[in-house]
Amino acid sequence: MKTFTFAQLKKMIPEQGYKFASLENSQGERIQLNNTVKTKINAQLDLLQKRLNSELYPDGYYFVCMAQTIARAKNPDKYAVVKGKPSKEDLSENKKDLPAIKQPVEVLTYDAALKMQQTISDQKAEISMLKLEIEMLQQEIADLESANKETDLDEGEEKKSGVKTFIEEAMPSITGIMDKYFATEERKLDIKEKELGLKGKQMAKANMKRTLVKPGSPEHIALIHSLHKKDTDESLNKLDSELDKLEAANAELYIKVCTDLGIEFENGEEEQK
Repeated sequence: MKTFTFAQLKKMIPEQGYKFASLENSQGERIQLNNTVKTKINAQLDLLQKRLNSELYPDGYYFVCMAQTIARAKNPDKYAVVKGKPSKEDLSENKKDLPAIKQPVEVLTYDAALKMQQTISDQKAEISMLKLEIEMLQQEIADLESANKETDLDEGEEKKSGVKTFIEEAMPSITGIMDKYFATEERKLDIKEKELGLKGKQMAKANMKRTLVKPGSPEHIALIHSLHKKDTDESLNKLDSELDKLEAANAELYIKVCTDLGIEFENGEEEQK
Protein backbone atom coordinates (compact mmCIF):
# COMPACT_ATOMS: atom_id res chain seq x y z
CA MET A 1 0.00 0.00 0.00
CA LYS A 2 1.38 3.39 -0.97
CA THR A 3 1.79 5.88 1.87
CA PHE A 4 2.26 9.65 1.89
CA THR A 5 3.89 12.22 4.10
CA PHE A 6 2.14 15.38 5.25
CA ALA A 7 4.59 17.40 3.14
CA GLN A 8 3.49 15.46 0.04
CA LEU A 9 -0.16 15.99 0.93
CA LYS A 10 0.38 19.76 1.20
CA LYS A 11 1.81 19.79 -2.32
CA MET A 12 -1.37 18.14 -3.60
CA ILE A 13 -3.62 20.87 -2.19
CA PRO A 14 -3.20 23.43 -5.03
CA GLU A 15 -3.13 20.66 -7.67
CA GLN A 16 -6.38 19.04 -6.54
CA GLY A 17 -8.10 22.09 -5.04
CA TYR A 18 -8.61 20.51 -1.62
CA LYS A 19 -10.20 22.68 1.09
CA PHE A 20 -11.25 20.21 3.78
CA ALA A 21 -9.36 17.46 5.62
CA SER A 22 -10.07 14.94 8.38
CA LEU A 23 -8.29 11.93 9.90
CA GLU A 24 -9.37 8.29 10.20
CA ASN A 25 -7.75 5.18 11.70
CA SER A 26 -7.31 1.93 9.79
CA GLN A 27 -10.82 0.79 10.82
CA GLY A 28 -12.42 3.85 9.24
CA GLU A 29 -13.21 5.56 12.56
CA ARG A 30 -13.04 9.35 12.47
CA ILE A 31 -10.29 10.70 14.76
CA GLN A 32 -10.42 14.34 13.72
CA LEU A 33 -13.35 16.02 12.00
CA ASN A 34 -13.19 18.32 8.97
CA ASN A 35 -12.06 21.91 9.34
CA THR A 36 -14.50 24.78 8.97
CA VAL A 37 -14.57 27.06 5.95
CA LYS A 38 -12.67 29.72 7.90
CA THR A 39 -9.77 27.34 8.71
CA LYS A 40 -7.20 26.88 5.94
CA ILE A 41 -6.50 23.31 4.97
CA ASN A 42 -2.72 23.69 5.50
CA ALA A 43 -3.41 24.61 9.13
CA GLN A 44 -5.77 21.65 9.35
CA LEU A 45 -3.05 19.28 8.11
CA ASP A 46 -0.69 20.65 10.76
CA LEU A 47 -3.37 19.91 13.35
CA LEU A 48 -3.87 16.37 12.00
CA GLN A 49 -0.13 15.70 12.10
CA LYS A 50 0.14 17.02 15.65
CA ARG A 51 -2.86 14.94 16.71
CA LEU A 52 -1.43 11.82 15.10
CA ASN A 53 1.96 12.24 16.75
CA SER A 54 0.42 12.32 20.22
CA GLU A 55 0.76 9.29 22.49
CA LEU A 56 -2.98 8.65 22.27
CA TYR A 57 -2.59 6.76 19.00
CA PRO A 58 -0.40 3.68 18.50
CA ASP A 59 1.93 3.06 15.58
CA GLY A 60 0.12 1.94 12.47
CA TYR A 61 -1.61 3.11 9.34
CA TYR A 62 -4.02 6.06 9.23
CA PHE A 63 -5.89 7.87 6.48
CA VAL A 64 -6.03 11.58 5.73
CA CYS A 65 -9.38 12.26 4.04
CA MET A 66 -9.43 15.35 1.81
CA ALA A 67 -12.20 16.94 -0.29
CA GLN A 68 -12.66 19.97 -2.52
CA THR A 69 -16.13 20.88 -1.25
CA ILE A 70 -18.45 20.36 1.71
CA ALA A 71 -20.62 17.92 -0.22
CA ARG A 72 -17.67 15.81 -1.38
CA ALA A 73 -16.47 15.47 2.21
CA LYS A 74 -19.08 12.72 2.42
CA ASN A 75 -16.98 10.60 0.03
CA PRO A 76 -13.45 12.07 0.20
CA ASP A 77 -10.14 11.08 -1.36
CA LYS A 78 -8.19 9.00 1.16
CA TYR A 79 -4.39 9.03 1.50
CA ALA A 80 -2.59 6.53 3.74
CA VAL A 81 -0.04 7.84 6.24
CA VAL A 82 2.12 5.75 8.55
CA LYS A 83 3.04 6.41 12.15
CA GLY A 84 6.14 4.82 13.63
CA LYS A 85 6.78 1.19 12.73
CA PRO A 86 3.56 -0.74 12.16
CA SER A 87 3.46 -4.41 13.11
CA LYS A 88 3.13 -7.19 10.56
CA GLU A 89 -0.50 -7.62 11.61
CA ASP A 90 -1.20 -3.97 10.78
CA LEU A 91 0.46 -4.41 7.41
CA SER A 92 -1.65 -7.47 6.54
CA GLU A 93 -4.85 -5.71 7.62
CA ASN A 94 -4.12 -2.68 5.45
CA LYS A 95 -3.29 -4.34 2.13
CA LYS A 96 -6.64 -3.28 0.73
CA ASP A 97 -6.46 -0.90 -2.21
CA LEU A 98 -7.61 2.67 -1.79
CA PRO A 99 -11.05 3.51 -3.24
CA ALA A 100 -11.00 3.91 -7.00
CA ILE A 101 -11.33 7.43 -8.36
CA LYS A 102 -14.82 8.08 -9.70
CA GLN A 103 -15.11 8.75 -13.38
CA PRO A 104 -16.92 11.92 -14.18
CA VAL A 105 -20.46 11.50 -15.31
CA GLU A 106 -21.15 12.76 -18.73
CA VAL A 107 -23.96 15.30 -18.57
CA LEU A 108 -26.03 16.03 -21.67
CA THR A 109 -26.10 19.79 -22.14
CA TYR A 110 -28.85 21.69 -23.91
CA ASP A 111 -26.59 22.39 -26.93
CA ALA A 112 -25.60 18.73 -27.11
CA ALA A 113 -29.27 17.72 -27.00
CA LEU A 114 -30.07 20.07 -29.88
CA LYS A 115 -27.14 18.73 -31.88
CA MET A 116 -28.23 15.13 -31.29
CA GLN A 117 -31.80 16.03 -32.25
CA GLN A 118 -30.52 17.49 -35.54
CA THR A 119 -28.45 14.35 -36.16
CA ILE A 120 -31.53 12.17 -35.65
CA SER A 121 -33.52 14.32 -38.09
CA ASP A 122 -30.73 14.08 -40.69
CA GLN A 123 -30.53 10.31 -40.31
CA LYS A 124 -34.27 9.95 -40.71
CA ALA A 125 -34.18 12.05 -43.85
CA GLU A 126 -31.33 9.91 -45.22
CA ILE A 127 -33.31 6.72 -44.53
CA SER A 128 -36.32 8.16 -46.37
CA MET A 129 -34.12 9.00 -49.38
CA LEU A 130 -32.65 5.49 -49.43
CA LYS A 131 -36.13 3.98 -49.29
CA LEU A 132 -37.17 6.17 -52.22
CA GLU A 133 -34.12 5.06 -54.22
CA ILE A 134 -34.99 1.40 -53.56
CA GLU A 135 -38.53 1.94 -54.76
CA MET A 136 -37.23 3.63 -57.92
CA LEU A 137 -34.84 0.71 -58.54
CA GLN A 138 -37.65 -1.78 -58.04
CA GLN A 139 -39.80 0.11 -60.55
CA GLU A 140 -36.91 0.20 -63.02
CA ILE A 141 -36.45 -3.56 -62.66
CA ALA A 142 -40.17 -4.10 -63.21
CA ASP A 143 -40.00 -1.99 -66.41
CA LEU A 144 -37.01 -4.00 -67.66
CA GLU A 145 -38.80 -7.27 -66.96
CA SER A 146 -41.85 -6.07 -68.89
CA ALA A 147 -39.73 -4.98 -71.86
CA ASN A 148 -37.80 -8.27 -71.88
CA LYS A 149 -40.98 -10.31 -71.80
CA GLU A 150 -42.31 -8.50 -74.88
CA THR A 151 -39.02 -9.10 -76.68
CA ASP A 152 -39.01 -12.77 -75.69
CA LEU A 153 -42.53 -13.26 -76.99
CA ASP A 154 -41.59 -11.75 -80.36
CA GLU A 155 -38.48 -13.94 -80.71
CA GLY A 156 -40.27 -17.03 -79.43
CA GLU A 157 -37.84 -17.77 -76.63
CA GLU A 158 -36.89 -16.27 -73.22
CA LYS A 159 -33.48 -14.66 -72.97
CA LYS A 160 -32.19 -13.19 -69.77
CA SER A 161 -28.84 -11.61 -69.14
CA GLY A 162 -26.66 -12.74 -66.21
CA VAL A 163 -26.96 -9.37 -64.49
CA LYS A 164 -30.76 -9.32 -64.78
CA THR A 165 -31.01 -12.89 -63.49
CA PHE A 166 -28.87 -12.01 -60.48
CA ILE A 167 -30.94 -8.91 -59.73
CA GLU A 168 -34.21 -10.83 -59.99
CA GLU A 169 -33.00 -13.56 -57.65
CA ALA A 170 -31.23 -11.34 -55.11
CA MET A 171 -33.54 -8.33 -54.94
CA PRO A 172 -36.32 -9.93 -52.83
CA SER A 173 -33.89 -10.95 -50.11
CA ILE A 174 -31.94 -7.67 -50.33
CA THR A 175 -35.16 -5.67 -50.08
CA GLY A 176 -36.30 -7.67 -47.06
CA ILE A 177 -32.99 -7.16 -45.29
CA MET A 178 -32.95 -3.44 -46.08
CA ASP A 179 -36.54 -3.03 -44.88
CA LYS A 180 -35.72 -4.75 -41.59
CA TYR A 181 -32.58 -2.64 -41.21
CA PHE A 182 -34.41 0.61 -41.85
CA ALA A 183 -37.24 -0.37 -39.52
CA THR A 184 -34.72 -1.13 -36.75
CA GLU A 185 -32.84 2.11 -37.31
CA GLU A 186 -36.05 4.15 -37.30
CA ARG A 187 -37.08 2.42 -34.09
CA LYS A 188 -33.74 3.34 -32.48
CA LEU A 189 -34.05 6.93 -33.64
CA ASP A 190 -37.60 7.18 -32.30
CA ILE A 191 -36.45 5.91 -28.90
CA LYS A 192 -33.56 8.39 -28.84
CA GLU A 193 -35.88 11.19 -29.86
CA LYS A 194 -38.31 10.33 -27.06
CA GLU A 195 -35.45 10.13 -24.55
CA LEU A 196 -34.22 13.54 -25.63
CA GLY A 197 -37.69 14.98 -25.34
CA LEU A 198 -38.09 13.52 -21.86
CA LYS A 199 -34.67 14.77 -20.76
CA GLY A 200 -35.43 18.20 -22.14
CA LYS A 201 -38.67 18.36 -20.14
CA GLN A 202 -36.93 17.15 -17.01
CA MET A 203 -34.14 19.70 -17.45
CA ALA A 204 -36.69 22.46 -17.97
CA LYS A 205 -38.66 21.44 -14.87
CA ALA A 206 -35.48 21.22 -12.79
CA ASN A 207 -34.33 24.64 -13.99
CA MET A 208 -37.76 26.12 -13.22
CA LYS A 209 -37.74 24.63 -9.73
CA ARG A 210 -34.26 25.94 -9.01
CA THR A 211 -35.29 29.36 -10.27
CA LEU A 212 -38.42 29.54 -8.13
CA VAL A 213 -36.99 28.03 -4.92
CA LYS A 214 -35.99 30.67 -2.38
CA PRO A 215 -32.73 29.97 -0.49
CA GLY A 216 -33.52 28.89 3.06
CA SER A 217 -37.15 28.02 2.32
CA PRO A 218 -38.56 24.54 3.17
CA GLU A 219 -38.54 23.75 -0.56
CA HIS A 220 -34.87 24.70 -0.74
CA ILE A 221 -34.00 22.48 2.25
CA ALA A 222 -35.94 19.60 0.66
CA LEU A 223 -33.98 20.12 -2.58
CA ILE A 224 -30.68 19.99 -0.68
CA HIS A 225 -31.67 16.72 1.04
CA SER A 226 -32.75 15.25 -2.30
CA LEU A 227 -29.43 16.11 -3.97
CA HIS A 228 -27.52 14.67 -1.00
CA LYS A 229 -29.33 11.33 -1.28
CA LYS A 230 -28.54 10.91 -5.00
CA ASP A 231 -24.77 10.85 -4.32
CA THR A 232 -23.64 11.34 -7.94
CA ASP A 233 -21.03 13.74 -9.31
CA GLU A 234 -23.74 15.87 -10.93
CA SER A 235 -25.88 15.97 -7.78
CA LEU A 236 -22.84 16.78 -5.62
CA ASN A 237 -21.95 19.72 -7.84
CA LYS A 238 -25.51 21.02 -7.59
CA LEU A 239 -25.48 20.37 -3.85
CA ASP A 240 -22.38 22.57 -3.47
CA SER A 241 -24.14 25.39 -5.29
CA GLU A 242 -27.31 25.11 -3.19
CA LEU A 243 -25.32 24.97 0.05
CA ASP A 244 -23.48 28.13 -0.98
CA LYS A 245 -26.82 29.87 -1.55
CA LEU A 246 -28.07 28.69 1.84
CA GLU A 247 -24.91 29.86 3.61
CA ALA A 248 -25.24 33.30 2.07
CA ALA A 249 -28.93 33.53 2.99
CA ASN A 250 -28.89 32.00 6.48
CA ALA A 251 -25.58 30.94 8.09
CA GLU A 252 -27.21 29.34 11.15
CA LEU A 253 -29.58 27.26 9.05
CA TYR A 254 -26.62 26.31 6.82
CA ILE A 255 -24.75 24.84 9.82
CA LYS A 256 -27.87 22.99 10.98
CA VAL A 257 -28.48 21.47 7.53
CA CYS A 258 -24.83 20.38 7.25
CA THR A 259 -25.14 18.71 10.66
CA ASP A 260 -28.36 16.94 9.60
CA LEU A 261 -26.62 15.66 6.47
CA GLY A 262 -23.72 14.29 8.50
CA ILE A 263 -21.23 16.88 7.28
CA GLU A 264 -19.20 17.41 10.42
CA PHE A 265 -16.95 20.32 11.33
CA GLU A 266 -14.50 21.18 14.05
CA ASN A 267 -15.31 24.58 15.52
CA GLY A 268 -12.58 27.01 16.43
CA GLU A 269 -12.58 26.17 20.13
CA GLU A 270 -12.32 22.46 19.54
CA GLU A 271 -9.44 22.96 17.12
CA GLN A 272 -7.52 24.99 19.69
CA LYS A 273 -8.05 22.23 22.25
